[in-house]
Amino acid sequence: MVIDSFEFKLKDGRIATIRSPKEEDSKAMLDYLYKASGETEFIMRYPEEWDGFTVEDEKAVIERMNNSDNKAMLAWLERTE
Repeated sequence: MVIDSFEFKLKDGRIATIRSPKEEDSKAMLDYLYKASGETEFIMRYPEEWDGFTVEDEKAVIERMNNSDNKAMLAWLERTE
């Protein structure tokens, strides 16, 4: 399910945009998975468990979620004014 983008201003002045991920977000999202899974033990996987997961795999996940009738994935993008 594709969620239309919306923006809001964070307390520190940054603008956050929330939207469904696009195919071109695949690499950044995969990089985030590696980083986040190494920062805490409270995520289901360790960074090395993502080693076999490729950008093409992430693109397939995004496509599957965006084409679903009852599932959604959201991406948070930020920028400064």
